Amino acid sequence: MQQKTFSAIITVLALAVIIIPSAFAFGEFGGGGKKNFDPEKYAAIQEAFENKDYKNFQEVVTNLPNKRGKKITEEKFNEIVEKKAEMEASREATQDAIESGDYEEWKHLTEEKNPNNPLLEIITEDNFSKLKKLHALHEETKAIRKELGIDSGRFGADHIGHGKFGGSFHNR
Repeated sequence: MQQKTFSAIITVLALAVIIIPSAFAFGEFGGGGKKNFDPEKYAAIQEAFENKDYKNFQEVVTNLPNKRGKKITEEKFNEIVEKKAEMEASREATQDAIESGDYEEWKHLTEEKNPNNPLLEIITEDNFSKLKKLHALHEETKAIRKELGIDSGRFGADHIGHGKFGGSFHNR
């Protein structure tokens, strides 16, 4: 039973990693779903956040059909940039803890982010090595997708998972 619960939570987490950026791209800035999704504009938005460039961000979202991105003030933009940097630092620290096999650090970081995280009940010091292995396999999968050219956005969710390819690949 615990193994099924563990598998279910890992699946949900993996889906969240796939769905959240897609929803952000399609809903928040794309407006109207995939027919209006422009990978170049999405990349420009990502670049604006990475470079902390509000002016560029505004230039990109001004021409998008959805109005939500246009309503982001410079103050809100800077808050998003700061939060994104905090989340990235936290993600990297958690990844480092997993890769180094440091269960106590992983547990501390996970509790710090969300004390109610169900993984805290599932992942124990005894089975932490499986999480480490899962992480390594995920990294290997990302490398293979990159090698095959599947992570570039060339294959959208409609191609893989809803039709001829039978799964869903995103590199987020």
